Amino acid sequence: REIDLEGNAIVFNFSGIGEAGNLETLYLSETGTKDVSGIGNARNLKVLHLTGNGISGTIPHEIFDLTNLRSLFLNYNRMSGRLSSKISKLHHLEELYLLSNELDGQIPASIGDLKKLKILALTENKFGGTLPEELNDLESIEILAIQHEGAIDGDTVGGPNVGTNQDEGTNTGSGISGPLLSFNKLENLRELYLGGNSLSGTIPYEFLNAITAKSGD
Repeated sequence: REIDLEGNAIVFNFSGIGEAGNLETLYLSETGTKDVSGIGNARNLKVLHLTGNGISGTIPHEIFDLTNLRSLFLNYNRMSGRLSSKISKLHHLEELYLLSNELDGQIPASIGDLKKLKILALTENKFGGTLPEELNDLESIEILAIQHEGAIDGDTVGGPNVGTNQDEGTNTGSGISGPLLSFNKLENLRELYLGGNSLSGTIPYEFLNAITAKSGD
């Protein structure tokens, strides 16, 4: 049910992974695995660790075929481009870690379809646009972290390097702009990190109302 090769310089081939029908957990962080072609056949996979492998380009499309995933760790790679709206296919997802990549553009509205998501960690990327209203639909969310690169508002989610520009020679942009959402439906929210962006306007009247109401029950 579990394979742990973390930290080993092993070239992992996913071509026959569909035969491992009982495989649920796969640790391949810090192995140098850059090509995940074939991983979409691991239909019963629930936990996938691919942190620190130097994966570049957009998020591999086969990741979105792993519809039984509960936890996905893609931190400290070199992935760029937009976060695909196909993220909504991972409807069982409880933890999504995309820390310290080069993802940009608008966070897709389809993120709000992840009703079981408890941790959304998008810290140290280059997202722009505005906060999608659909973030307020993440009814199970406990930790929401979307610090822009260069933020300094906590290291709980991002580790000791949160707040450090990982490439000082790169213009990282101004981050997410526009108004702050009220997040008034997120009664399970415990930690919220939005530092280093360019949000503007006033704090909404109903800001975090659901948490206040729950604490008063």
